[in-house]
Amino acid sequence: MYALRPKQKIKQRYKTYIGYTEILKKLLEQKNVHQIAVECFPGVDKKRLIREIKNQINKNILFFDTDEFYQKSESIEQILQPILTEDRVFGHFSSLDFTDFLQQDSLSKIADLDSKNIDKTVLLVGVGASQIIEADCVIYVSTTKWNIQLSLKAGTSNWLANNEKEDVLKKIKRSYYFEWPAADELKKKVLPNSHYFIDLSDSNHPKMMTSSDYIEVLKNFRERQ
Repeated sequence: MYALRPKQKIKQRYKTYIGYTEILKKLLEQKNVHQIAVECFPGVDKKRLIREIKNQINKNILFFDTDEFYQKSESIEQILQPILTEDRVFGHFSSLDFTDFLQQDSLSKIADLDSKNIDKTVLLVGVGASQIIEADCVIYVSTTKWNIQLSLKAGTSNWLANNEKEDVLKKIKRSYYFEWPAADELKKKVLPNSHYFIDLSDSNHPKMMTSSDYIEVLKNFRERQ
């Protein structure tokens, strides 16, 4: 039977962190952590997340946005064109990875992020963060694809695109044929080995728990009759 809003009663109690203040306090108070990667599914409200982070970080944290390490939107557009085609709705599924779009000259900057030789913590936020640095702590940030579609309809751009006013069907097509397949594959690899999971489906009320607890909770849905 189809459940519009599936729910499952969980008998075990799990520690959760609610709200930006509580979440960031937990993440930023960690000891002996030199590099933190906040891996974001493309389409999460990263602007809000970054704004909240910058309001709470101190001078001992070096903050970077992964957007700094990727090619310009025009170059990405050219690479994706054969995949997206001129059709308004249909394209070709992509096997491209986000790291395929890293700037070659950004590698030296990435090397400079190794804070193990300095008395500061590197905090890298965005798509591909966990692939750019070898982080001591990885946080996976997700939202629903339905929320992403609503956001695109409301006028947001695709990942590293300047297409706020583009036909929404073309924006969803770019997500469907490139961004989501690449992000889903990355999620399979990153989430099981990450330390924390943040649900940013409602950017006003973020929720966090350890990734191991989150995966354990998901098993309850998978195993229910």
